[in-house]
Amino acid sequence: MLHFAIHAWNAVVPYSLPKDIGDKLTKWKKGTLSGKFKHFTEAYQELLNILGYLALDPEDPNQAVIMANLGRFNTILTDYETAAMLGGNERDWARDTEGLFGYITGHANGTYSEQIGEDLRG
Repeated sequence: MLHFAIHAWNAVVPYSLPKDIGDKLTKWKKGTLSGKFKHFTEAYQELLNILGYLALDPEDPNQAVIMANLGRFNTILTDYETAAMLGGNERDWARDTEGLFGYITGHANGTYSEQIGEDLRG
């Protein structure tokens, strides 16, 4: 499945992934599952770095749309995590991941609109 995802990424994103991307993603996954990251946003931002987010050109309208939508997803993660940790709740990755999926499908899907290219002109 990972190889299919890498191929699909290369078909739509304006830059190629490094040859060792599979190894880097496997290492990221192991780190995530072992508790390396304290927050969803930390894991997500590390993933973006691995995928070469910094290579995107904000001056290119198509790449600006990609950047805007990736930023919106970070906002979804931040909003969920803030609510989930209210009252001093301790991190429970299984519970919190399940809650995040419910949040995305039940609330965020209709609340956070996708950024379209026309919105980014100028």
